[in-house]
Amino acid sequence: MSETDVLLIGAGQCGLALSRELTRRGVSHEVLSERAAPGDVWRERWDSLRLFTPARFDGLPGRPFPASARHRPTGRAFGDYLDDYAEWISAPVHPRQRATRIVADDHGFVVTSRDDAQGWRARRVVVATGGQTRPRVPARAAALDARIVQRHTSEYRRPEDLPGERVLVVGCGTSGVQLGIELARAGRRVVVAGRPTARIPAPLLAVAGPAWFTFMHRVLTHATPIGRRAAVRAVTAGAPLVGISPRDLARAGARLAPRFVDVVDGLPRLADGTVVETDAVLWATGYRPDLDWIDGLPLDEHGMPAHDRGVSTDIAGLAFMGLPFQFGLTSTLIGGSGRDAEHLAAVIQTSSRLLAA
Repeated sequence: MSETDVLLIGAGQCGLALSRELTRRGVSHEVLSERAAPGDVWRERWDSLRLFTPARFDGLPGRPFPASARHRPTGRAFGDYLDDYAEWISAPVHPRQRATRIVADDHGFVVTSRDDAQGWRARRVVVATGGQTRPRVPARAAALDARIVQRHTSEYRRPEDLPGERVLVVGCGTSGVQLGIELARAGRRVVVAGRPTARIPAPLLAVAGPAWFTFMHRVLTHATPIGRRAAVRAVTAGAPLVGISPRDLARAGARLAPRFVDVVDGLPRLADGTVVETDAVLWATGYRPDLDWIDGLPLDEHGMPAHDRGVSTDIAGLAFMGLPFQFGLTSTLIGGSGRDAEHLAAVIQTSSRLLAA
């Protein structure tokens, strides 16, 4: 069985940001990556994906994203950046090792990996996969007629993935609007069902982008009253529409409709009673936490663990990176991962000194 002081699970932006901070502090650690390369998680998403934050907010600690400040990188470009960042910090990444179980014992943790029969033993474990990793699809999706092709956005790459002329996109957040526009421009008859999330207009972002991010990063945190109120909605609220709006759906030829609520005779029904005849449904309904593989970890009604800025309050030695509102609204954003990584690394360094004493 392989052994390490600290084991990080996940080699995306959260895991790499923390790896860099631990290395700076001289804390021995290893990083498990489910994929062959850190950037694959971004390259596997749909072909036309662009980050909704501009490049000035898309760098990890010590290494800005190599593009002009207002440029919005593609998913593939950011994947390449993650690979480069991992090499730059000499991250001790072990590829193709998906952790499938974490068990705490008197000596720390035993972590089982699907692709490593021996597994790992560590005194501390940080689950750096974020808090939104399992695709969320309504239970009623199973009642749709079998002739209707269904895809979650995690399975979608390009319009050709959805057959037929008519497409219902369920969800009106960033992904739903982006893909509704793409499908309409590809000649499909598109209905986007859902209530649009909050919108940040492109001109406002261009003029006041740094101030907007500073407000989210510095004010909307657990340290402020307004931030604590915002945290209540952070787990369930979708990301804001940045630089796009429901009007762009209409310009592309897509139709905005009320949210999906049920299935009637195999067809989706919307909140206003409309039954939609469609050839395909694209679920742009986001993700939910995937933490039930950690033995003995209590989870709340949203599937989230109790924690103090990412440090588990139920299992000693366990921590998290990338949870919704882990400390602030930017905890799930690329540009906010550095602050949480710095805090966790300091906590881990202190505990390392105590264990060595």
